Amino acid sequence: MLFRLRCHYRRDSVAQTLLFFLVAFFLVAGSASTLLAQENTEPFAGTLLASELDQSPAADNKAGSPGAAAPPGDMVKAYRQLRDAVYNNAPPNDVSAMAASLLKTIQASRGDNAGAVVAASSVEIAIFLSKVEYFAGRSWQEHGDNKKAIAYFEAALKHADEAQNIAQSAESLFAHTRALSQLVLLKGMPYLIANGPKISPNAKKILTMEPGHPGAQIILASSKAYTPPAFGGAPKEAISQMQELLKSHQGGFEKDTLFDIRTCLGTAYSKLDDKKSASFWFRKALELYPRNDYAKKELEKLNK
Repeated sequence: MLFRLRCHYRRDSVAQTLLFFLVAFFLVAGSASTLLAQENTEPFAGTLLASELDQSPAADNKAGSPGAAAPPGDMVKAYRQLRDAVYNNAPPNDVSAMAASLLKTIQASRGDNAGAVVAASSVEIAIFLSKVEYFAGRSWQEHGDNKKAIAYFEAALKHADEAQNIAQSAESLFAHTRALSQLVLLKGMPYLIANGPKISPNAKKILTMEPGHPGAQIILASSKAYTPPAFGGAPKEAISQMQELLKSHQGGFEKDTLFDIRTCLGTAYSKLDDKKSASFWFRKALELYPRNDYAKKELEKLNK
C-alpha cells in the first residue's frame, strides 16, 4: 500500500511539473509573440485624400477649397501634375513650361489676353495662381537658381495678397505666408530681419481662423525640426505636433502635405539620432514621391 501511494505521489508530481513547464512555455511564447507583434507594428503614417486617389474628372472638380467655387477639374489636374513634377525634382525648365501653360489656361478661362498680368477676379482663383507661381519657384530653388526662384515667389506673394484684399481667409494667409517663408531664405539679411518674425505669428493666426489647418501646423513644426537647437530647434516638439496632426486627420491629406509631414518627422528623428525612425519616415515619404532628392539623400546618409 505504501509503495502504491509513493507511486501515485511520484506520478502526480511529474504531472504537476510537466503542467508547470507547459504553462510557463505558453506564457513565454505568448509574451514573445506580443513583443514581436509590437516590434512589427508600424506607426500610423497618414493617408491621402480620396480625391488624390481618384483620378476621375469628377474627383478633380471636388478638389477646391471648401465653400468656394473651385477651378475646373482640368486645371486642378494640371496643377497636381505641376506639383508632383516639383516634388519629384523634374527639370525646372519643364516645370516652368507647365506653370506657364497653366497660368495661360487660367487667364483664358477668365477672358483675359493670354500674356496679360491681371488681378484675380475671385479669392479662389487668386490663391490658385499663387500656388502655381509658388511651385515654379520651388523648382528653381531646389535646382539652385535663386534669382528665378525669387521672381516666382514674389509673384506668388502678389497673388496671395490680391486674395487677401478681396476677402481674408485662412487659405489666402497661408498662401502669403508660404511664399514669404521662402523669400526670407533667399533675399538677404535685411529682408529676413524685417519679415522672418512674421512667419510664426501668421501660422498661429491661420490656426485661429481654421483650427487644425495642416499647412500652418507644418510651418510651426518645421521651424522646430529643421532649425538647429541654438536657434530654437526642438525636434521632440516637432514630432509631437506632426503625430497629433496625423491622428486628427484620419480622412487624409493632399499628397504634398502628407509628404511634408513625413519628411518633417524624418528630419526630426534624424536630429535626435534615431536612425531607425528617421529611415522609416523618409521611406514613407519616398512612397509618395520616389524621385525626391531631399528624401533620397537623407535616407542614404542614414544607411551609411
